[in-house]
Amino acid sequence: YAESTQTLIDTIDENLGIPVHHFAEVDFVGFQKLIDALGGVPMYFESPVRDSNSGLSITNPGCVTLDGPQGLAFARSRHLQWKDSSGWHTDGSGDLGRMPRQQLLMRASMAKANSMGLDDLPRLKGLIDAGLDSTTVDSGLGFGDILALGRRFSHFDPQRLQTHALAVDGARTSGGASILRLDEEASCMTIAFFAGTEPGTDVTTTTTPPPEPSDVNVSIYNAGGADGEARRVSYVFADGGFEIGTVDTAPEEQ
Repeated sequence: YAESTQTLIDTIDENLGIPVHHFAEVDFVGFQKLIDALGGVPMYFESPVRDSNSGLSITNPGCVTLDGPQGLAFARSRHLQWKDSSGWHTDGSGDLGRMPRQQLLMRASMAKANSMGLDDLPRLKGLIDAGLDSTTVDSGLGFGDILALGRRFSHFDPQRLQTHALAVDGARTSGGASILRLDEEASCMTIAFFAGTEPGTDVTTTTTPPPEPSDVNVSIYNAGGADGEARRVSYVFADGGFEIGTVDTAPEEQ
């Protein structure tokens, strides 16, 4: 890729036998513009996270709408740290952890785009115009092709997005660099799938779809002091299909 986009395409074709028909290239500035064109991307964080190298800084857990700079910082993060009651901890997954985070962001971005109404042609055209201002595509990929692709995926559920991984083994070069070598035998079915010669194998996914409400058991404790509040809240969760566990007054230490 450092030499040229075509060199990267040729390398994939020659080493894996997978033809690449089109490409879209987004730089860091364009990546931020794409996220901002969506009005930000909402994501849920179980705990505060940070990465001083990429600039990621999520100070409070919960649902956070990532703007362009923070979305880029999340996608680039490979020195991630997370915080609990005992302090900050290093994630330690490095480059390999960065990939599923990028896929999480991609799913969330697709969900946000779908919520904006991709079946509305003028709105879809506006998003494509914003995207093309920030993206380089090959000469054979025209606006009409991208528009047709957007309409085709207008009702796609991002949680059904399938990802595949090649089997690799850890190794080191003579110079001491840590690398991954392809396990060709274990990867043959995945390569054949992308080459179009075999049906897909079992899917390797990096995220799991959210559970159904009936799979979640919710216990509700009233810490507000208003009589019957926990019971009233339990009715709301029950109407939403959740299993209800304990409904009681919160212990004083909580």
